[in-house]
Amino acid sequence: MARAILDYEPNIIHLSGHGEGENGILLEDETGQAKFVSPETLSDLFKLFAEHVECVILNACYSETQAKTICQHIDYVIGMNTAIQDRAAIEFSVGFYDALSNGRDYDFAYNLGRQYISMAGVQQADVPQLMKKRSLLNPVISLGVNGSAEREYDNSPDRILNWTKYYDFNAQPRKLATPEIWQEDLLPELQKKRDELAQGRRDLTLDLRGMIPLSGAFAIGTVFQETRGFILQVEQSTGSSGFWKSSEKPSNLKFRVTQEHGHAGRNLCIALAISRPSWPQVQKLYENPVYGINAVVYLEPDTETGACDRALPTNADAIALVDHTKDLVDHYRQHYSADRIHLVFVCPMGFAALLGHRLRAVGEIVTYEFTKSVEEPYIPSVIVNP
Repeated sequence: MARAILDYEPNIIHLSGHGEGENGILLEDETGQAKFVSPETLSDLFKLFAEHVECVILNACYSETQAKTICQHIDYVIGMNTAIQDRAAIEFSVGFYDALSNGRDYDFAYNLGRQYISMAGVQQADVPQLMKKRSLLNPVISLGVNGSAEREYDNSPDRILNWTKYYDFNAQPRKLATPEIWQEDLLPELQKKRDELAQGRRDLTLDLRGMIPLSGAFAIGTVFQETRGFILQVEQSTGSSGFWKSSEKPSNLKFRVTQEHGHAGRNLCIALAISRPSWPQVQKLYENPVYGINAVVYLEPDTETGACDRALPTNADAIALVDHTKDLVDHYRQHYSADRIHLVFVCPMGFAALLGHRLRAVGEIVTYEFTKSVEEPYIPSVIVNP
């Protein structure tokens, strides 16, 4: 078989024969003797030819196990989840190749093959199983954001946003984009980039990179939100390097409430102090009559060290605190009869983006940026209603 693939370089490889699940598929060796080839061996073989092999069809009984292994390397693989009758196998093949010969894609061809089985009166249309390489299930789109500074990217993102004229973290106090700039310029630009990247598709993974202000990262998360079918992976240097992904399973980490003050009213401040303690600055925001905040809840990670630069060592810890934040926001919003949340971040950029990606249906959210000013340490930034 390997020699035939070398000679013809096919896009489709169709194997018909006998299969026995984990034992593999029965093929002939050089002497004409039948020999089982394991799923791992088949997978390793097709990996070598993945540049031109687009689809593998295992028209053999109990070949679903092999298909699951091969689809790690090949875009489309079809296997059988039980014994398949000869008539069903033939009808599926006829329908599959009828579709391809008329210019249809592999998904359509697979579905037409199953339909041919049904139209032939054979009760096995659910036996063929289509599996896809993971990259096809969640294609990756990439966005780079030059927020507080420009940067060079090892692999250029699909789109790059430049916010450096709105942000300067070296200035004293910091130069920050106002809510008006966000409403008139930055949010519409973000939404436009989302539509350009998605092109009407769902189940996409957004690869997010750059020097991004925390409120900006949160806003990006709300624009590329989970409910719109996006998965988020954020470049993150805090803790373990690499990417934090929204699909990661959470750990058991929780927040603890270390400060809570105020009374019922529409304006509730929730401060997420993860990277460093910040109660004195949050207290100044709470007591500033300009913002009319009725109550404040100040949170730190429920660990021995509390808020510190090592508070989120893993992706799983970040997701755990994102999920707990959602629960706490909902609880305290109801407790204080609030319909506007004033959100303060002291956290890794990836956490802010993941929170925006997950948080929804909580009314208006006013986010704040740290100014480094003693008199007014936090000022409003993005206002969203996820």
